Amino acid sequence: MHKKHFLALDGLRGVAAWSVLLCHTGLWTPGHRLLGSACLAFDLFFMLSGFVIDYAYRARLQGSTTAGEFVRTRVVRLSPLIVSGALFGLVATLLRRFLSLGGQWKEAATFPFAALALPASPIVANPFVLDQPA
Repeated sequence: MHKKHFLALDGLRGVAAWSVLLCHTGLWTPGHRLLGSACLAFDLFFMLSGFVIDYAYRARLQGSTTAGEFVRTRVVRLSPLIVSGALFGLVATLLRRFLSLGGQWKEAATFPFAALALPASPIVANPFVLDQPA
């Protein structure tokens, strides 16, 4: 069965994702926000992603795929991105620390939480300090 591909939605999701990325660059350059309202594209990106995921998985969930299999499939697909984001945040935090730009050791200690996409609120005030998009 050939699935319909939503090229326009893919393009819109891409623009939204890049807008959010540009918004997050303000975290790396304190005091300067590139496209200050771009973080609003975050909601648009997730609404569109929800539509696409629903379209892709609806028939399978109504058929033979169980909820557990669906969750396992999503975890397997997203885990590499989550761990990559946590590693990137860890490296950035350590670089800021070694370059005396404000990185803290307790932020680096949140890596196991970030790699599992869990909040690290007992350690630091910001529960996703290494990977803000998480």
